[in-house]
Amino acid sequence: PFDGRDRPVVYLPGPAASRLPTVRRAVADSLGGRPFLEALGLGEPDVVAEVLQVILPSYDELDITQLEPARHAADLEDVVRALDSAAGRSEELFERLHRTPFLIGENAATGEQRLMPPPALYQRSKELEVYFDGNPDSWFAGDRYGPWLVQLREMGVRQAVEIRARTPGDLGYVIITVEFGRSERGLGGFDPDAEIDGLDFALRHPSHARSEYVWNVLLAPNRRLVAGVVETSVLASFGDASQQDARSAIAVIAEREAWLPGRDGTFRRPGELSLDDLPATYAREEGLARALN
Repeated sequence: PFDGRDRPVVYLPGPAASRLPTVRRAVADSLGGRPFLEALGLGEPDVVAEVLQVILPSYDELDITQLEPARHAADLEDVVRALDSAAGRSEELFERLHRTPFLIGENAATGEQRLMPPPALYQRSKELEVYFDGNPDSWFAGDRYGPWLVQLREMGVRQAVEIRARTPGDLGYVIITVEFGRSERGLGGFDPDAEIDGLDFALRHPSHARSEYVWNVLLAPNRRLVAGVVETSVLASFGDASQQDARSAIAVIAEREAWLPGRDGTFRRPGELSLDDLPATYAREEGLARALN
C-alpha cells in the first residue's frame, strides 16, 4: 500500500469524511489492528494528502465543460486549507499546483475559458487589461476567484507582467556564458536575453494608454535590461576582458515598432522622435531614450 516513494496511499479512518482510500473502520478498530497498521506507516487522512493524491490528479484530464462549480469551489477551499497546513510538504504541494490545470482562465482576446495551471494566469487589473487587451496568448484568472486573491498569488497567479531575466550576482554581473575558451557576462545587471511577456504584441498594437504603460512601468524601471555592456574573455576569471555595447531582444522589439506617440498623436518609432516629443505623462528617462536611439 505504498506509492513508490515510501508513502502510504491507504489511510486509517479519520474523524472527518475523506476522499482518500482508507482502511475499513472495523479492521482499524479491531484488537491490535491500529498498532499494526500504524507500524506499516499508515496514518489518519490530512488535507495536504487529499489535495496531492485525489483533488489535483482529478484535474489532469478534466475539461472545463465537465467542471461542477460547487465541487470546484469545495476543491479550492481544500487547496487553500492545504496551503495553510503544508509545513514540511509545501515544496511538493507547490510543485504539483504549478503543473496542474486547476484554475479557470479567461483569454484576453476572445474570452474563451479553459482550465490552466496557476502560473499561466494573470490576476485581472485595469493596468493589465490595458496591456494584454486583444492578446490571444494571455490569460486572466476567472472573476469568480475574487475572495481568494491572496491565495491565488500564493499558488503562482501573476500580479505583474512577467519579466524574464537572469539574476545578477552580488557585484551586478549577469553570467551569460562560461565554457572552455570563452566567458561572457553582462555588467550592471544587463542580460541580453531578457524578455517581457506580451511586449511584442503590445507594441505591434499600440494605444495611448498601453504605450504609456510600457514606457513608464515596464521599460523605464528596467532600463538596465534594454541595453548595456557585455564583457568577454577567454578566461573564466575574466582577466584581460574586452567590452562591447549590446542591446537585448527588448530593445530590438521596441526600436522596430511604431508605438510612441509624437506631437501630432500618431505613433512613431523611437528613432523618429526626441524625448521632448513624448507627452508630459511619460517619464523623462534619458537612459532609456539613448538605449532606444
